Amino acid sequence: MTDPIRDIHLGPPADCARPRLFPSLREGSTLDPRTFPTPEKCPSLTPPQEILFLAGEEPGLAETLARLALAAGHHPTLILPRERPLPQGVACLVADRDQGDFPRLVHPLLRRDDHTPRFSLTVDCAGTCPRHARQDLEVLALPGTHLAFLSQDLVYLPQERDFPTRQQETPCCDDKTPRWGMLREAELQFLQSPACPDGPHWTILRLSLLLGLEGALDDFPPFHRREKALREGEPIPLPSGGHWLVQPLAVADLSRILLSLPLAHEARNVVLDCAGPQRLEFRQLCQMAARLWGQEARFQEIPLEEALAGHPECAPYLCHRLYPLPWPYAGLPAPRLTPLEALKELP
Repeated sequence: MTDPIRDIHLGPPADCARPRLFPSLREGSTLDPRTFPTPEKCPSLTPPQEILFLAGEEPGLAETLARLALAAGHHPTLILPRERPLPQGVACLVADRDQGDFPRLVHPLLRRDDHTPRFSLTVDCAGTCPRHARQDLEVLALPGTHLAFLSQDLVYLPQERDFPTRQQETPCCDDKTPRWGMLREAELQFLQSPACPDGPHWTILRLSLLLGLEGALDDFPPFHRREKALREGEPIPLPSGGHWLVQPLAVADLSRILLSLPLAHEARNVVLDCAGPQRLEFRQLCQMAARLWGQEARFQEIPLEEALAGHPECAPYLCHRLYPLPWPYAGLPAPRLTPLEALKELP
């Protein structure tokens, strides 16, 4: 049996070289301010801003993003399906998006007394299907409010990926693909919606492996409490020994990207592939975490066929998940936290 993990070439060094902004100055030359390049315009929000997060059944990402927004000087509000503890200073509304009274409950929250939109940014952290996307467009996406839909890079067909993956050249799952086909159909609700110059404006963010949340390393097949095992020095099972290249994104970097969206014209009605600044094997990521916790990582290798038996939805995890470097989206803050820095933020 051949090794399913290919040796790959990540591209020539020139692909990752940053352009030079200034020519070299000759000795004795003078600087003429009239010849300076125009400073790059990066969007920045002037706090405080009202930001709405739509949370899922389990606590985690929405609460963390709300806490980071609060720390940045904004006023976050969470929509929760049921009551649960929240970070201090975060407002909430209890409304289950899967119940028929959801529009009635959230409608008063979305507008001020003068009927203007309350929120400059709305972030759907829990959309999984076309119905959720239509709900975002029909209920939450008001003119004057930028809506961010958090998808995942697992919608890409794993057998069609190149290295790095380029969005325009890589097909996505269809409705026959378990789980990820539904998420792709949710994306299409946005991509096929009519564009309007006055909005509402939206951005789909396809997240790669996200670090900085409790259980972040558990999100890799076979799904179990991998972080707990690493902290206790227990062996962990990994398909093909975990030799899959990943490009983790820190949740703090995700927060910075989200907060920049309302004033970033280039982020309107597009899909962004969101990955971090460093590539490494998932196995190396586990070893790094174990060392932080004073342990030595031990692995139990699982054959790829065994990992996929009866679980075709796991295939998008078991491939190299790489994206162009440097960060290709001008005007949006580039992710800067390394996997090690992100792991240090784990609870």
